[in-house]
Amino acid sequence: MFIQGNGRRLFPVHHVHMAQNRSKKPAELTRTHLREWREFRDITLEAAAPRFGITHGQLSKIERGVSPYNQRLLEAAAKLYGCTIVDLLTRGPDEAQDLFSAYAALDDDGKRQAARLVDALKRPRR
Repeated sequence: MFIQGNGRRLFPVHHVHMAQNRSKKPAELTRTHLREWREFRDITLEAAAPRFGITHGQLSKIERGVSPYNQRLLEAAAKLYGCTIVDLLTRGPDEAQDLFSAYAALDDDGKRQAARLVDALKRPRR
């Protein structure tokens, strides 16, 4: 089958389709800090991957941004690495912890203490 494009010569449909696909760029994957957190916890690819239900080769590709990650992997990695999903996506273990992640890591008593501290900071100074 052939098509005609604006008075130009006829092209096989297959070739037109192929040319269109070549111009598309692959979607860029969001950078993560998965490898940094894994190495910070002294966990090997071979030890971590089975905990996520994948091979160490797949985990390596995810860490390098070659393959996409999913929510299930992020949840399992955060639990194994002792951090939050936000940490895995936004900061390495050597970077300052953001306030929300620090609060999320507190137990109930710690959250009550933090709330009292914030209340005290909101009071007008004399």
